[in-house]
Amino acid sequence: MIKPTIGRVVYFFADFDQPEPFPALITYVHSDVLINVAGFDHNGNPFKATSVTLEQPEDETAETTSRRATWMPYQVKVSEQPTPHRGLTR
Repeated sequence: MIKPTIGRVVYFFADFDQPEPFPALITYVHSDVLINVAGFDHNGNPFKATSVTLEQPEDETAETTSRRATWMPYQVKVSEQPTPHRGLTR
């Protein structure tokens, strides 16, 4: 699971049949799967959306809600890589 935090970029889908996502920033985190976002539509017009479902990579119910956010493929790929050890070496 990728932890949502304020300021991270996500893809936002305003409608179920929207072919291309809008870029959006997380503005508030209700929980690991519920966020508020602000972003821009394809014409550059700003928008905001509250109580948006954030689909996690491991969700089995992906693409079932019309107003939803997803992580970008790059973010998913990075989250699946092992975390390097950052402790002191001797």
